[in-house]
Amino acid sequence: AHRGCHGNGGNGGNGGYGTPVGADGGDGGTGGIGGTGEAIAGTTHTTGALSATANAYGGHGGFGGGGGYAQGPATSGDGGDGGAGGDAIADASTTGGTSGYARAYALGGTGRAGANAGTVYTSGGVTATRGVTGAGSDGGDASATASGSSATSMRLDVDAYGGAGGSSTDGSAGMGGDAMAAGSTTTAGTVDVDVYSYAGDGGSSTHGTAGSGGDASLGTVYGESTTGANVDVYGYAEGGKGGAGLSGGSADGANGVSTALDGAVDGSTTGALALRQGARGGNGGYSHGGDAGDGGSASSSLDRDKSVASFYQRVEAWGGAGGHQYDAGSTGGSGGDASVNSAASNDNGSLTMYSYSQAGAGGQGQYGSDGGAGGAAMADTSGSTDGDGQSINIDTDVRGGNGGAAYYAGAARTGGVGGSAVSSSWGMASGDSAVNVNDDARGGNGGGVSSNGLGDGGAGGDANSTAYSETATSQNSVAYSYAYGGNGGTGLGDGAVSGTGGDASANATAVGSG
Repeated sequence: AHRGCHGNGGNGGNGGYGTPVGADGGDGGTGGIGGTGEAIAGTTHTTGALSATANAYGGHGGFGGGGGYAQGPATSGDGGDGGAGGDAIADASTTGGTSGYARAYALGGTGRAGANAGTVYTSGGVTATRGVTGAGSDGGDASATASGSSATSMRLDVDAYGGAGGSSTDGSAGMGGDAMAAGSTTTAGTVDVDVYSYAGDGGSSTHGTAGSGGDASLGTVYGESTTGANVDVYGYAEGGKGGAGLSGGSADGANGVSTALDGAVDGSTTGALALRQGARGGNGGYSHGGDAGDGGSASSSLDRDKSVASFYQRVEAWGGAGGHQYDAGSTGGSGGDASVNSAASNDNGSLTMYSYSQAGAGGQGQYGSDGGAGGAAMADTSGSTDGDGQSINIDTDVRGGNGGAAYYAGAARTGGVGGSAVSSSWGMASGDSAVNVNDDARGGNGGGVSSNGLGDGGAGGDANSTAYSETATSQNSVAYSYAYGGNGGTGLGDGAVSGTGGDASANATAVGSG
């Protein structure tokens, strides 16, 4: 095992006082940059159980120094910028042995807050001018990779976390750090690969600019068994959350960061193969005096053709939630959209597929604001097999995001509309094989008005579902299609109207020869 840590950046010094009257205050110093943490762990042996663990931690940035005060006809010192978080790099590998385990963990350092400008005082009827607040700095990036091979089994566990951005009262907050994770193995035995990438969140601000979250990505995510043993591969990426606009200020909440995965995972064996891939958008930041941030979208696509004893493919996407709104007369952030495209075939065995698409909920509107709209969700799933006895089972679930509720409205406000859901599933067997297809689409519910609020509920989202199954013989061919329009939100108060429910359309077709 190897643990790689690096030192934190030093804090910036405070600026000197503005004395005598009329002298400017000194500027605060910039915080130091956190050091890069790097951990590399590797082991090689011909026998035994091998294990390698690499943990890397980027150093935190230093805090900015405060500006010095000023009095009378002068300017107080600027606050120092926060120091950036250090990067983290982890790499673990094993080679040989009867079994292997490689674990890589990387955590980027936290970006620190910018310091406030110096205090201003009045002297002789003249008030000093306030200096500039320091900027928050970016969180450190994280990179984690693992690899290995062995005689009987190999497991890879990989986690990368970008560091959070630093805050700033009046200036620009820092961005969240990026994250990249990867894991790859070709081995003689069973294979289990789990890879996760989480981007850092953006920093908050009161009167300035909230920071954006970081980007999350996957490198190579792959598992192969040369002896036909079971292979299970999972890759997941989550975009960073947008920074918040804090209470008492006018800053907007930042939007959540979108995440898109296209063919990020793969594997090979002649036995049982499972491929799983998930993408999640970051949540939008809330706001007390500006606009709330929207949730980031999520897109997950995977298209694989295999020749294995059994094949399981799971593809998922989650849109980020919209930020809550706490300022009267505005609107909660919109939920992020979610989309899944999954296609697969197997010419040597059974095929099982699962798709899940969940759009983000709209942000709440509080103290006289409207609720945000829920995001739209869609999924398209299609699978096929060629030979006899190669059954197909497909399940697809799609959920539109719920509209945000309006709380403590005080005046006529409206709940957010629910997001739509559109889903389709197709299963086709050209041999003597059974086919079972289930497709379920549900529109998001409209946001209601509650807790001493006054206003109309939001409309529910529409839903559309299509299921199609086909077999070339007299084997069972079953198609189920379910569609549920979202419920309208509940209105509250004299003359208020509840939202209309969403429309629903379901279409199922089953085809066989006998």
